[in-house]
Formats: sequence, structure tokens, C-alpha cells
Amino acid sequence: MDLSICINTNSFPAETAEIGKLLLKDAIDGVLQLITDEGERVIFYHDSNDQGLFDLEVAEGYRYEDFVNDCGDVDMQAFLYEVEDKSPAVDALTPEKLEEIAAYSLYIPNQPLDSSRDIFAFAWVLDGYLLSLATAERWASREIRASNLGNQGQYIDDFFILKNIANTEHGKQHFQINTTISPESIVSPHLVSEELKSWFGQQNKENQRIIANKLKLAKERMFQGGEPLFKPLTNSNALREIRFSAFAGGAIRILFRNYKNTIYFLLTGFIKHGDNEGYDQQIPLAEEIFDTYQKTHQNGQDLN
Repeated sequence: MDLSICINTNSFPAETAEIGKLLLKDAIDGVLQLITDEGERVIFYHDSNDQGLFDLEVAEGYRYEDFVNDCGDVDMQAFLYEVEDKSPAVDALTPEKLEEIAAYSLYIPNQPLDSSRDIFAFAWVLDGYLLSLATAERWASREIRASNLGNQGQYIDDFFILKNIANTEHGKQHFQINTTISPESIVSPHLVSEELKSWFGQQNKENQRIIANKLKLAKERMFQGGEPLFKPLTNSNALREIRFSAFAGGAIRILFRNYKNTIYFLLTGFIKHGDNEGYDQQIPLAEEIFDTYQKTHQNGQDLN
């Protein structure tokens, strides 16, 4: 499984080399908590056109290379030398991923605009983790809520939840989430069909992680809103879809609809590689699941 770590340079540099060393060591140790086996590939994305990762200024006069050389932990040092360094990050992505990233202009609400905001879009599109120094309160949380600017600079009424690692405990918490994820636990009290649970279980770990992240956001938004996350299916009976990219190409679609009041029902999921691929099979299946459940649960009993 690949772990995409996006260096949040907005949180750099620290006030002093000593503080920078302590903060970065804590954040790197958080990344180490995510690794589940020796074959796991860890990729550091550094969004910079004029410097490599080893040139990153951790504090004035103290670079990332200095940290690697004197971090004081042999295992951590070996890990950092083995990490895949994607600097500059834009050169490491496919045109499709770059196009998707360009569709976002994320920022942290109620804060001055950060100078390197593209890294937020990198973390979102790659389903990665921001690696931050806890140099300010907003960088010291396990999750960072971001908003999006429209093409004309206007505020769009939606939000995005970015995974962040600034200390060891963040890594442990993210690991726990990754190893216990299930659609029903994420979206409860909303409903999840047995078909969707089975489909989720058949996905690889990368896609399971992506699906979990997007379902969490869909629930946070109360399953309301438009593209890019949601879209109505006009050739169906009130179905809508949750939309996002799959890990190794293609697009994941999860079909759902309102069940009653504020409760929604997640019905089917599939990965498509062409414009209309899968819909001819999945729309009738989703409608059948919904109708069958509605007929057999007239008292509104919970499916989960």
C-alpha cells in the first residue's frame, strides 16, 4: 500500500533549529505509526519548483538534510533515506491527477491565505496526509478543515477534511481509523446495503481508505451539495451519486438516495473507466435494493 505524505511547507520554518528538530521528529514518528508492513511504499510530496526536499528550511540555517543527518534515531534515519522523494511534486503526477488538483483552490477559513495552498489540494486528491510542524494551533490538529474558492475567487459553501500528522499520536489515531474502517461505522445512523458492504470488502486497502475518507466527508455535509462530490442521476428514481477518483485509475461511484427524513441509504458502489460504464447495471440494482428494503421494513428498522 502506498502512503502519500504531503509536506505542508505553510507550517515551516520553526523559530529555532532546536524547536524545528523536535517538531519534525515528532511528525516523522507519526508517519512511522502508519506503516503496517515492510513492503509499504512511503512517498513524500514536496510542492516546490526551486528546491528539493533536502533543501527544505526546517528553521533558519537548519535544513531537512541536517535533520536527517542528526535526528539521533538510527531507524528513523534509515527510513528517511528510503522514502521516495517527489520534488517537485507536480513532476511526479499524471496529467489526469494534475487536472484534478487544478480544480481545487483550498484554503483554511478564518486564517490569512497561505503561500503554498496547492499542497492542500495534493493531500485531498491523493488521499494523502499533510505533514506539518506544530508551529501554530491550526497545524496541531489531526484533521484540518479547508474550504474552496471558485473560479472567480468566490467562496463556495462546502468544506474538505484534510488528514494531518504533526505528532506521534496523530499517526496512531490515523492507523486505528485505517484498520477499523467500515462503511456502516462511518455513516451511521445512515443505512448501508449488504451489497455495498460486500463491494467495499472486495476493494484494495488504498481504495478502502479513499472510500472511507469520502464517506466521512459526505456524512459531515449531511449528503447535501453538488459537484464535484455529489451529482443527481436524472435517469433514475431519485438516486444520487458520491463521486471521486480511485487509487490506480478510474472513478469510484457510490449510489444513494434519501430514505426518510434526514436518513440516507447507501446502495451500491462501482469503479468505472469510461463515461457511462456501470450505470446500466448499477442503477437498476440500486433501485431494486431500495424498493426491496422499503417493502420489508415498513416500520423503518435500521439495516446496520
